[in-house]
Amino acid sequence: MFAAARKITTATNCYQKTSNVLKTGLKNNRKFNTNKQIISTYGLTQKAFSHDVEINIQFLYENQETVMNILKEGKLESKINYDITYYDNVPQNEVLPEYAEVAKNRAATTNEYNFTTKDSWLMKIKHEGKEALEWRMTYPFVESNKSHLKEPLVSRAPMYTNALGDREIRRYLNLQQDMTQEARTGKKLATLEEDLRNRLGVVPFATYKVTESSITIHPKLDMANLQVILYDTSFGYKLGKLVCFVQNINKELAAELADHLQRILKVAGIKPLVQPHARKLIEEYLYRNRKDTHYKAMEQAGLRDDRLMDKEYAKEQLSKALETKGKTLEADEE
Repeated sequence: MFAAARKITTATNCYQKTSNVLKTGLKNNRKFNTNKQIISTYGLTQKAFSHDVEINIQFLYENQETVMNILKEGKLESKINYDITYYDNVPQNEVLPEYAEVAKNRAATTNEYNFTTKDSWLMKIKHEGKEALEWRMTYPFVESNKSHLKEPLVSRAPMYTNALGDREIRRYLNLQQDMTQEARTGKKLATLEEDLRNRLGVVPFATYKVTESSITIHPKLDMANLQVILYDTSFGYKLGKLVCFVQNINKELAAELADHLQRILKVAGIKPLVQPHARKLIEEYLYRNRKDTHYKAMEQAGLRDDRLMDKEYAKEQLSKALETKGKTLEADEE
């Protein structure tokens, strides 16, 4: 799930084939679906240095069997287990206990929650049965010097870029190394974790286990991989996603696909499970464990407003946001 393979595919062919699939569903959808942010929050993630995109819509569930019964034709393709650890500039008393001693000697910084308040998430993943660690950093996608952080929270469609692995993360964080140092001095190069701590003051602040189940569903989309992914965490939170993986796609077509996924949610029977503005896994972890500090910093940075989880309140706020643009709220699609 964490890496999207990049293939040589002409963008024109991809747009044409995907558009053909959507044509029937979209031809009558001539006006912007202003209600989609009330129905659910959809997100878009693009792999760094490519145009491979993941579009997703979140929902909550109680158990996997219920979801499988709803999907009917859904097929469980895989189930994987992993530990995930998050990193940021946090106060000493919020450092994970096993890292507390070494964190005392980290680089000094006055920017607490520096990644979090920019809606950026640095994580280390350890898959069950594998020795190798997987590093990933997710941060807002920027186009024309704008990101989703500039949009009102009530109508925001989060769009992210993924930096995968040591090299891409170092490039993004400006943590490049002198690769000749080891040969010249005999001193071993620092690991990414060491450089994060010693150069940026970034240390682990959260960790939990995840069981991730991937379910294929129908209908299938040409040139796109459509799945339901269920996340079951060790702290009791269960979150599902309807996910569409597409290669070489532009922002406009991604928005159209997001609207199409709303219709698939309804057809598949998952729509009743959707919680407006549901918290992501790490957000829920912080809500339960750091509500008055780390989670509060998210609220103060304009990343969370839990009042929007109430549909009527969200409707009211969205209506106000649209009025400033001379638009009105369309009726709900049932």
